[in-house]
Amino acid sequence: MLLIKGRVPHRATVFIAGAGGLAREVYSWLLPDLRAAEGVTFGGFVVDDPSANATVSNGLPGPCLSIADAARGGSAGCFVLAVGRPVDRRGLFERMVNAGLRAATLVHPSVIMGEAIRFGEGVVVCPAASLTTAVTVGDGVLINVGTRIGHDVTIGAFTSLLGNNTINGDVRIGEDVLLGAGSLIHPGVVVESRAVIGMGSVVIRSVPVETTVFGNPAMRVSRG
Repeated sequence: MLLIKGRVPHRATVFIAGAGGLAREVYSWLLPDLRAAEGVTFGGFVVDDPSANATVSNGLPGPCLSIADAARGGSAGCFVLAVGRPVDRRGLFERMVNAGLRAATLVHPSVIMGEAIRFGEGVVVCPAASLTTAVTVGDGVLINVGTRIGHDVTIGAFTSLLGNNTINGDVRIGEDVLLGAGSLIHPGVVVESRAVIGMGSVVIRSVPVETTVFGNPAMRVSRG
């Protein structure tokens, strides 16, 4: 299996937490292993209120369930977190865990990893990403397609890197940060918690808490 933490037990049921485009992508990456794994089944896509997601769920390649429905299977159930926004990732993660489901970390087999890579629970690392060495990734982090992470980088819990990001060495990123696709973080920069980095931005200075920056070089757009 691609699930490397929250190991899937025999006769386990795997759920995907989310029902949007990212959830469908995660499903497509998991599907070959789910088909090959003996005694492991796919349980469906889990959201807070399936009736409120009717339009999305109609296009899903599986059932759309509530958290309570997913949790009825007991300790044999685990989930892969597949929503984009940090606030949504954190909230859904906590509700799933509180319901008795276990968070699994998913790393696509195309990912390149060096030494001393440490993952929290519920991390998703998408295809063609790379992590060099001494990288620490907190709980619930999303590292989307093609993102490159240099040495000695720390990424806080529930941060979302939305794809083709470049994070150079000695960078520290706080919790609940959103990095838009194609953004680049200069070596040694600190991006504090709940900051937002706009798509394609080049960040050469540290970014304060709850600050939005955009551009090349990235400039403050708003705070709070």
